[in-house]
Amino acid sequence: MNKKVYGFISNIFNSMTVNASRIIITFVLTLVLPKFLGEADYSYWQLYLFYFTYLAYTSLGWCEGTYLKYGGDEYHNLPAKKMAGQFWTLAFYELVVNLVFSLVVFIFVQDRIKVIILILAAGSAILDILRYYLQMVLQATNQIKGYARIATCERILFLLFSLLFLGLHKFEFVYFIYAELLARFLSLLLALVSCKGIVFVRPDGIREILTESKELISSGYKLLLAGVAGQLIVGTVRFAVENKWGNLVFGKVSLALSMVNMIITFITAVSVVIFPMLKRMSEDKLMKVYEIIREAITTLLLCILLLYIPMKAVLQIWLPQYEVSFKYLALLLPVCIYETRFTVLLSTYFKALRKEKMQLKSNLVSMFISICATIIVVYGVQSLDMAIILIVVLMAFKSHYAEFLLRKYIDNVDLGLDDLWETILVIGFMTASWFCSGLYSVIIYAILFVGYVVIRRNKLKLCFKNIKALIR
Repeated sequence: MNKKVYGFISNIFNSMTVNASRIIITFVLTLVLPKFLGEADYSYWQLYLFYFTYLAYTSLGWCEGTYLKYGGDEYHNLPAKKMAGQFWTLAFYELVVNLVFSLVVFIFVQDRIKVIILILAAGSAILDILRYYLQMVLQATNQIKGYARIATCERILFLLFSLLFLGLHKFEFVYFIYAELLARFLSLLLALVSCKGIVFVRPDGIREILTESKELISSGYKLLLAGVAGQLIVGTVRFAVENKWGNLVFGKVSLALSMVNMIITFITAVSVVIFPMLKRMSEDKLMKVYEIIREAITTLLLCILLLYIPMKAVLQIWLPQYEVSFKYLALLLPVCIYETRFTVLLSTYFKALRKEKMQLKSNLVSMFISICATIIVVYGVQSLDMAIILIVVLMAFKSHYAEFLLRKYIDNVDLGLDDLWETILVIGFMTASWFCSGLYSVIIYAILFVGYVVIRRNKLKLCFKNIKALIR
């Protein structure tokens, strides 16, 4: 095995290992926290995570711009003075922005619990963005082991602090926010040590810093806005659910989404490794591997849907009070297919081809449809079930529309009836899981999946043959 192949497999292993640890820890906490926290406290915890998600986008695209500019470079060739200037300027900017935000929240928000949640979320965002910047530098320069070590450290520390508070019988949601803040702070320290060669050096002058900042933000803001718009596709529905049906219903829906996000997080580990690899490929080779990666991802994810019934059976025993969450999981699980494909394949190709505007366009169009559809479904029809189904429809639209835009730049890709077979399986899974008992739903979907594999066996054989050739 040559060094190039060995390095790629090693990076995949490191990335999958960190995400395996993350998903295991997140899975444990997702199951443990609702067991010990009351429903109200668990819902407030989910509300904190919801607010934090959007506060983490206050970086203006600084991190994303750095990722795009230096993606594919060697770490030891990075301009240390430039990187140091950008890091410390970003730190100052985030501190000012979040202090102002906290002051506004304290003055104008009436609900004291929400004030606490928002201010703590702002503090968490500062720590997360600074760590994220350094992780983006490591990821862009293919330092996957260092990237993985920092991410693993943060999750393990969060688990340990959370277990400590549980052991001390501190079951209020705020203690788990403290646990996350401590974990983020210590993992930031590790990131600083790992990147000390580009952080603790004399930075460039003010003029050079501002010039570089302008360049990074001007290229990265499109990815940032695409990220915000992407989050708002589902976030709009979640906000409307909380506004219409209250915090407790919001918490139950969020638990189902947390289960989905765990699966997505694990599988999208591959994208951490794929971007630097694609960035170094010629455009001709980029076109050839697209269909291979798409085929492998889609087949794997359709297979994973078979795990729903056994997973639901175990979860209902452990958390019987959240039975409705696991019922909604049947409707939400197909989100894994569309979001994973978007993150691992489409978003990675947009970045590698420097077509960030297209990713932004697909997310903005999807967000606009989300806002309009949410108003109709939540406030017009007033159906929670339809609101859950709407999330899947929106994510499917985003994925297919982004692929439609990308196909203009990828020649000789003929998906034929692929999308149709995929849609039939998704609808079949959702219908069988919602209306049939456990055993019958598994049998129905298993028959559909076997039929899918048999009908497309030649294409699947070719796909795996190409994967072997690619690895060699």
